[in-house]
Parts: sequence; C-alpha cells; structure tokens
Amino acid sequence: MDIHDEKALLRRVALGDEAAFTLLFERCQPGISYVAYQMLHDLEDTRDVLQEIMSKVWQNRARLPQLDNFGAYLHTLTRNHIYDQFRKKANEDAFIAQELQKGPLSHNAFNEIQYRQLLDRLHHLMKQLPPQQYRAFRLSKLEGLRLEEVAGHMGIARETVKKHLKEALKTIRLQLQRQENGWLLCMLLALHN
Repeated sequence: MDIHDEKALLRRVALGDEAAFTLLFERCQPGISYVAYQMLHDLEDTRDVLQEIMSKVWQNRARLPQLDNFGAYLHTLTRNHIYDQFRKKANEDAFIAQELQKGPLSHNAFNEIQYRQLLDRLHHLMKQLPPQQYRAFRLSKLEGLRLEEVAGHMGIARETVKKHLKEALKTIRLQLQRQENGWLLCMLLALHN
C-alpha cells in the first residue's frame, strides 16, 4: 500500500469509517495471518488472533494517524498478543501441574471462573488418554481417591493403577510439550512422579 494511501485510510478508520476499516482489514489480513501462523501452526488459532488483533486496532483507532509505520505496529501488536496468550496458557498449565502434585484439584486459591478454565484445559488433555489411563487419572487426581481405592473401583492391582497414572502423566506432558513448543519445560518437570 502506498504510504499516502495508508495514512489516508488510517485517518478514515480513526474517524470511525467502517468501510475504511473493512478495507484495512482486507489489506492487513495476510500479514497478520502469516505472523500468527508462523508462531501458532494452527489455522483456527490464527483466525482467532486475526479477529482479536483487528478488534484491538478498531478499539485503538484514534491512535492510528500518529503511527509512523503501521505495518511494524501491526506486526508488534500481533506478536505481543500471541506471547501474552503463551504466558497465560503456561501459567494455567503450571497451576494444573502444581495442583496435580498435591493430589485432588481444589480451587481455594482461584475464583470459580479461573478454576473452570483450568479444568476445561485439563479435561481437553485428558480426552487424549486411553480409557484405563483416563479412568485412573480421573479417580485419583480429580476425585481424590487413594491408589487402593482406585484399584478397587477399577478391579485392578494397585501397581497397575500406578502404571496407568505414570503413563497418563507422560501423555499429558507430551501433549503440553507439543502444544506449547517448549514454553512449559519447568512445568513438565513438576509433573514428574
């Protein structure tokens, strides 16, 4: 885009011109999508980031005419947004790991909304487990049963329960490692039993 055309377009957007914003969105979409996909490697997450970034641009439209380099601003905004998401997810995963080490999950330290988000994340990870590992993990870590109780419910030996739990934790660690691209190394060590 010609620098003068860009400045004129940004001024129109700053004034609340929705047609100009639609044009800006169409022009910015490939650049934002490229940066987001390079960092996330997921099309659905990339689409979400595109929507969130353009929403931020609209919310902060009054600042647009003062920008010297809109492309650099957009690139930085996109990268910082994704890094913030990584940090948030790493904190959630670290909390899950810490709580799993303690035993049954509790939410004394977190409000109900945060606790639900963490449980949803954990349940998503648990869906990848084989049925026996899933059941042992759920009974032990979510319901707080002792190994002997889990063994009784499942009709298997205590050592078999331990084996299922060890494999379940290993699977969850691998899933986290793939999803987070190395952001969770410290958390992964905390999950080790």
